[in-house]
Amino acid sequence: MKPRARLAASALLLGLVGTAPAQLPPACLRPEVNVGQAKTFLAYLDGVASKTATAAQIEAVLKQEGTELLIAQQNIARRVTAQQYRELLKSLVEKTSKEIAPVDTDQRSRRGIEGLTRDILPSLHWGVENVGLLQARLQALERADVIAAAKKRSDNALPETVATCPRLFIVMGGRAGAAALDNGRIYFDLLITSYRSAARDQPPPTVSLIETFFAHELHHIALETIIGRKRKQLKLNPKDEKIFNFLQTIVAEGSATYFINANRDIDQLRSDPEYAAHLADENALLLQTSEAARALLTASEIDDARYQEITAGLLGAGWHSVGAVMFSVIEKQLGTSEAFEVMRDPRRLLTVYNRATATDKTSSHFRFDPSLTTRLASLGSE
Repeated sequence: MKPRARLAASALLLGLVGTAPAQLPPACLRPEVNVGQAKTFLAYLDGVASKTATAAQIEAVLKQEGTELLIAQQNIARRVTAQQYRELLKSLVEKTSKEIAPVDTDQRSRRGIEGLTRDILPSLHWGVENVGLLQARLQALERADVIAAAKKRSDNALPETVATCPRLFIVMGGRAGAAALDNGRIYFDLLITSYRSAARDQPPPTVSLIETFFAHELHHIALETIIGRKRKQLKLNPKDEKIFNFLQTIVAEGSATYFINANRDIDQLRSDPEYAAHLADENALLLQTSEAARALLTASEIDDARYQEITAGLLGAGWHSVGAVMFSVIEKQLGTSEAFEVMRDPRRLLTVYNRATATDKTSSHFRFDPSLTTRLASLGSE
């Protein structure tokens, strides 16, 4: 996917589990994509372009929930404050090059300044020169029923419909093209994605692309609820939890990528630059996944650092790619119902994939060691 900043959305769960639609809050029954921050930011950019921008416009931007999300996203791996962001917006109005001071001397603080000045600031300058274009793209999004289209695509790629209450935002002014954050809040940054597509001579962020992104993230939210039911039935110790998370991440990212982004066509991913490198040698990718699973199983204990070390090869689009390959084989050979059953219980992923490869006489698929698949399938069982 993505409009594309790689997101760790599978860890951001919400939803009103098992709740009848009539019991959902009114905002969930009539969900809308929140474009308030984007409109406020456009007014600020227009003010800078016309040399009429005011301090009040900057404060209006800072008061928007969408801006809170932009700053929160930067603080995942960086350190950025609202005051620093205010200074960045002021520098455009005052046409100054005054350096913004880091919060501290640590690496996160330094990375925060780099994100503000190297990523966001150039996009703001571009935005000032392209207010009309951004306005047209925002209006196109407002005319389209993005949330309905995204939810339909998500629901069609799930084993059951789940009542959830996500909050979707179109924003401007961040460094990540998109992000899924706490309380089911998901945003797409129309400015930075428009800027980067223009700078790289790539297709612009279309309504369809944004629908795909939101559908992918909505799928994560609903699937977390479904998998959560299975998790509660298991007796997982701390090490088992890490292994279950490993399988769940492959299932969540792989199923959303295959069913939504690729529209059930793995060849679409093979030609996509985001996935092409991982999919250049699919059997090698599957072997790497097998080795990671075995390392997790044989480790005496797994803390966060050890988990990150073992799974490092799947960073970026690796999780998405290997999962998509496995779901492609499973659906093609065994049908959608079997793929959906794997979504309900990620422990079965390798077992069902092996069974699917055994029915395909036309290809030499990688197969997982049966002893490995058996151990994973029984994870957390009595």
